[in-house]
This record gives sequence, C-alpha cells and structure tokens, in this order.
Amino acid sequence: MIQVAALAIHPVKSTAIRPVERAYVGPAGLADDREWMVVNDFGEMITAREFPPLFSIVADCAATGFTDSDLRLSAPTIAPLQLDRPVAGAEVSVRMFTRPPMTVRAAGDEADAWLDRALGTQGLHLVWCSDPQARSLNPAYSRPGDHAALQDGSPVSLLGAASVRELQHRATE
Repeated sequence: MIQVAALAIHPVKSTAIRPVERAYVGPAGLADDREWMVVNDFGEMITAREFPPLFSIVADCAATGFTDSDLRLSAPTIAPLQLDRPVAGAEVSVRMFTRPPMTVRAAGDEADAWLDRALGTQGLHLVWCSDPQARSLNPAYSRPGDHAALQDGSPVSLLGAASVRELQHRATE
C-alpha cells in the first residue's frame, strides 16, 4: 500500500517548490506542474541545478490556490507579475537535455523583463507548454505514447520516506 505524505508542484520548472493539498493526475502528470519554463536566448532550458537563483521565484497557479490569473510570479525584490497562458503567443523552439527540440509559446516581453529584473540578469525568457502531447519521453524509460509537459523524464516523480531520511542523514554528516 502506498500512502501519500505530501504533494508538491513547480508551476514554473526549477522555481520554488509549492506544496498542494490535492492534485489532479492526468496522462501528462499533475495539473499545473512544470507547464512553464525559463530558457535563455538560444532556447536552452535554465534550471536551478545550474542557476540556483531560480529557487527565489515563487510561482502560484490554480493548483496552489491562486485564481486571479493563470500564473503569478513573486520574488523578494520586485512587485509580483500576473500572467495568463499565452494561447496566441509566439511559438519558439526550445531544447531540454539531449532530446529533439520542442515547440512552446513565449510568455512575452513583460514576463522576460520581469525575470531579468527579479534575477539580476539578461536574456531569460518564460515559455509555456501548450501541447504536452508534442513531447515524447525517453523510450528507454517509458511506453509509446507517454508524454509530459516540461518535467525532466517522467510526468510524476515519487520519493519514498526512507529516501528522504537518508538524504537528511547525508546532508547533516
């Protein structure tokens, strides 16, 4: 038997972890989880693994209880920004890992300028995955037809309590 102790999402890939009390799970994973992503001028994904300041951004959406727009971005030194999904936004090609490029929609200049101010950098762009079915997953670890929005390798990730304890133990050694 599996008991779920906690649920969390990242409305924008690699931003602050957002706890949720419940989540809809569909073929592309948890609703509102990693539907948005930050990329550079070359369309390459930017993650907190390489750029830790991304964790300072808090993204809220319907799944986290925010319903005034599709997405609200907050950061410590700047006024929040509210956005709706760019259903008519410019299509751009982005790369995730070594997989073939995929097409997403640009959130627009206002979102890009907000990211640059919030993170103290230049050349970052917010994009939204309008069609998770367009991205197939690594066939070595998935079935034909499996897909996800902007998650790393699978629509849902699970972490066991024993693994959490082991990580905590290693972090305090």
